[in-house]
This record gives sequence, structure tokens and C-alpha cells, in this order.
Amino acid sequence: MADDIRGRFRAAFRAAPQEIVQWLEPFETDDQRPPTAQGRVFRSFVETFPDVLAWYKPAQLEVTRSHGLTLDPVIVERVRDAVLRLCALTGVRGYDAGPIARYTALDHRVQTMLGASVRRVLDFGSGIGRMAFAWAPDASVVSVDVTESLYLVQREAYRALYRDDAVDALDTPDAIRGALEGGPKPGVVHLPSWELDAVPDRSVSLIVAVHVLQEVPEPTLRYVLDQFRRVIAPGGLLYIRDKEFWAPRHQVRVGRALLLQGYELAYRFPGSEGRDINGIPRLWVHTGDDTRRYLNHARRLKRVFLPSYGLGWRSWRDYGLPI
Repeated sequence: MADDIRGRFRAAFRAAPQEIVQWLEPFETDDQRPPTAQGRVFRSFVETFPDVLAWYKPAQLEVTRSHGLTLDPVIVERVRDAVLRLCALTGVRGYDAGPIARYTALDHRVQTMLGASVRRVLDFGSGIGRMAFAWAPDASVVSVDVTESLYLVQREAYRALYRDDAVDALDTPDAIRGALEGGPKPGVVHLPSWELDAVPDRSVSLIVAVHVLQEVPEPTLRYVLDQFRRVIAPGGLLYIRDKEFWAPRHQVRVGRALLLQGYELAYRFPGSEGRDINGIPRLWVHTGDDTRRYLNHARRLKRVFLPSYGLGWRSWRDYGLPI
């Protein structure tokens, strides 16, 4: 069974656009991520799930505190329960699901802080599937990934947790467009990254990209941002959490690129990445307006010398851009 699903995934990947294939070119990784050679290869759900789960180290996630934001206890318990159910299925014992549940609940809190109605969530680079665990009962989740081990672990996790409410492009390709058209439906639609064009235009309320946009090469980044702009609904939200100035795969200032695409920054966590929080959460709103005014040199210098946050090295580094 594992050989069959691996074969289907790899056959589809070979036909994927070059912008997506380039994503998986070899590059340096640290021990927090699935190793390039082995961690990207799916063996079986029971064997691979513990490797992927190890990516979320409780000691590292504990640096993510609430920072004055009230976490929804329903979301904390919902994510914790999903992780523990998957641990039980794969024989993982003694895993503390509290940190990953609170980490996910903080993401959810920022995503919902504006009070906007969220009907469809696009989770780009889904990892272990945390956003589906948080959102699937309340909204339709489109989960997207390209890494073999992660995608196939997500597939098994969604099948176990959501059963008939989970539709996967590898299993039922003809059902995907039907699941995405005609309005959002509760559950999970699971797509490889090269199937993003199946998502209808202007149909997504919230796009999530956690620790992914800084790790893709520039052609992939440009392709992905264009897809985001196509699928996001008017007034839709884009949530990003990563180390915004760490970009080993490209030299693109993501915030600047978003400004040029009609996004406005609604919230940026003011703390220090690494010491206070695992990545910097930012929430953008797609207004569709001409936001090039933010690039005006006079405005940028004003933000440098009269910033709304503490004057520090970031003020000088971004020259007043709200990223």
C-alpha cells in the first residue's frame, strides 16, 4: 500500500510545473526538520508520523507564550485531542501535546483577531496538519503540500480524523473540483502544491503560510504569491509566521512584494523572534488597493524616525516598510 501511494505521488510530481519542482532542490537543513534524504521519503504512516511529529519539539514550542492574547480553550483542546488520537494510532507514547496545541491556538487567535468571517482556509505547507485540526469543524480547509513524507502523513491523518469529510487529490482526483466549487463545505480538501489551480478564484477567506515562504526559491515564491492573489477573496486574510529576515532560498522581501499586490499589514507581533516566539506572526488583509504609497521614501523615513514601535535595528533595516 505504501509503495502504491508513493508511486502515485512521485508520478504526479514528475509532471508538476518547474516552479514547484525547484522547491525540493537540495539545500541545507538543521536537525529540527525532516532530513533531506530520509525525512522526505514516506515509508508508512506508523513509521513516518513519529519522524514528522519530532519536528515539533515541545521545548522549542514552549517559547511561544500567549503574550496577552487570550487563547481559545476549545481550539487548544481540539488540537491536543487530534494529535493524541494520531499518536495512539501510530504507537507514539508519552508525547506532550500541550505545547503544539497552544502554539496552534496562538496562530488561530491572531488569524481571528479582526473578527472576519472565515469560510475557507488555504493552509499552504501544512506540516503535520495543525491548521486542519484547528479549523476543520468550523470551516472548509484546503491543505496543500509538496514534500512526500509530509503530504502522505497528512493524507493518512485526515482520513483517520475526518473520514468521509476528507477528499484527497491522489485518491479521488475527479472529486476535487466538485469539493471546491459551489461554496465551502466543512472538512478537508487535500491537494499537492502543483494542483493549486484547482482552487477557484476569489474563494479563500484565510491563507496560512507558517515557516514556508522563506524556504522556497524565488521562482516558487513568485508563483505561490500569484496564486494567493488569485484565490483570496476581497478583504481576505493572509497569515504568515516565520523568521521574516531569514531567507536562505531567495532575496525577495516578502512584505514588499505583498504591498505591491494590494495587501495591507493589520498586525505584526512586536516581540523578538527566537527569544520570545517561534517566528514572527503577521496578519495581512488583501484590500486590492494601490498600496505603493507605503514604498514612498518620505513615508518610509517618517516611519524610521517616528516609528509606532520601539526604535531599534528593524526600523533601520526595513527603512520604514511595514513588514
